[in-house]
Amino acid sequence: MKTILIAILAVLSVVLAGVSGYQKLTQPEITPIVINQPIVNQPVVKQPVVNKPIATTSDEIAGWQTYKNVKYGFEFKYPEKLKIVEKGNQVILNHSIPYKNVDGDCDMSGRGISSDTLDDFNVSFELFSQKVDPPVIDGYYIIGILKGIRALEGIEGCGDTGYYFSVEVGKTLVVKRANIQALSMGINPEVENVSGVIKHEENEKIFNQILSTFKFIK
Repeated sequence: MKTILIAILAVLSVVLAGVSGYQKLTQPEITPIVINQPIVNQPVVKQPVVNKPIATTSDEIAGWQTYKNVKYGFEFKYPEKLKIVEKGNQVILNHSIPYKNVDGDCDMSGRGISSDTLDDFNVSFELFSQKVDPPVIDGYYIIGILKGIRALEGIEGCGDTGYYFSVEVGKTLVVKRANIQALSMGINPEVENVSGVIKHEENEKIFNQILSTFKFIK
């Protein structure tokens, strides 16, 4: 009797194993459903542009004048057609042309001030004995020994572009370059044809060339 019981249990085990295997073969494979998670919008971080002007060759600035400031210990070269003025702690490079206009280099300010001349180049240098931070960072400027931050300090083509260079421990060289709206935005294209005018492209080139020659002296 015991032997028959063992045989029956063995047969049942085989049958159950076969049924289980058959179910695995006949049942379709279930693919798990992936629920797409919503994408969190990450803020796009815009890196300021690095402006690396082309290096100036000695031939391009041959015959330029040298300005030397013993008080602040620096010098740079500049073309003879620019006028240089020392005003307080600033050293200013300027060029203007005879041209009747309203509001000078910023003809959208609404001031209604008439002038017989137009400044087509104006750059100032000022050395501060402390660290000076720009109001914003719009980019970086690297040329010659100068490496610093560029900040657009104006609207609608008006105001200045400031360049802030940490030149020594605790000292900052601030260079301000006037934005000449009439020459940069196509507001008044006839200005480009005025005799002796420094056009936008030349303005840019001269500015970069001047800063490429900047150096400190003992």
